[in-house]
Amino acid sequence: MDGTRSRPPSERRVAIADAAIAILADSGSRGLTHRAIDRALELPEGSTSAYARTRSSLLIAATNRLAELDRASIADLAGRLPADATSPGEWIAAIIDEWTTPATAARQLARIELQLEATRTPAVAEVLATQRLAFIELTRDTLIANLDGSAGHTSVPDGIPGVLTALVDGLITDRLLHPRTAVPTDNLASALNQLLSVS
Repeated sequence: MDGTRSRPPSERRVAIADAAIAILADSGSRGLTHRAIDRALELPEGSTSAYARTRSSLLIAATNRLAELDRASIADLAGRLPADATSPGEWIAAIIDEWTTPATAARQLARIELQLEATRTPAVAEVLATQRLAFIELTRDTLIANLDGSAGHTSVPDGIPGVLTALVDGLITDRLLHPRTAVPTDNLASALNQLLSVS
């Protein structure tokens, strides 16, 4: 990549993390090596190891970068959707649509690889768990912001945000891995709203 060698350390770390995500998506966890990142970024062999000494550190860098990109994506999406006209189901469906486009699907495929890797790498599991807790809280805040106070709904029962987060993960995985049988995009928001309205 042009200019990669002359980037400052902070930008080099981001480039390495981005390359790690791309490799995870294209080649799976087994394809992620320091040498593969050096090749992808057209760096001299051994350059990546100066920033991430171990394979575990590469995985953690990719995990942290995914969280950063997801937060930015959610903020961007929130700025494009009218909050007062967006139901929880529509909001969730919009996230799933946003994260499964050809341009963004690689991030989610990389995440699936990292989730599998976490079963073998405790350090990755810890980072993923911390990020998941943060996303569950974000889900809770989003639900509360969209509750109908006039109907007596002012809080979210414990457990619902976690279940909903797991549902989102499953719907994303389903759409990416099983596109022929995945829930149709046109029906997703209404189905989610019906599910969320069940008392």
